[in-house]
Amino acid sequence: MDNKTNGASAALSQGVLHQLIDGQWVQGHGPRRAVLDKSSLQPSAELTQADEAQVGQAIALGHAAFRAGAPSPHERGLILDR
Repeated sequence: MDNKTNGASAALSQGVLHQLIDGQWVQGHGPRRAVLDKSSLQPSAELTQADEAQVGQAIALGHAAFRAGAPSPHERGLILDR
């Protein structure tokens, strides 16, 4: 599997969660935060928050994808097959 489809292992590297930006798992450049397990409230991982530039990049990419429109039914089928 490549970086775009290897969700769980790419999102978690050395106990640090990453953000998915432009199909790539990237580490945030902001401060680190503990991620708590919802039942025990104990830390289960860390997350580095995205900084202002990363948030801006993600928003710009989202706008570009919206302007490009929805994929065709054939393309959506290929996405689901992956």
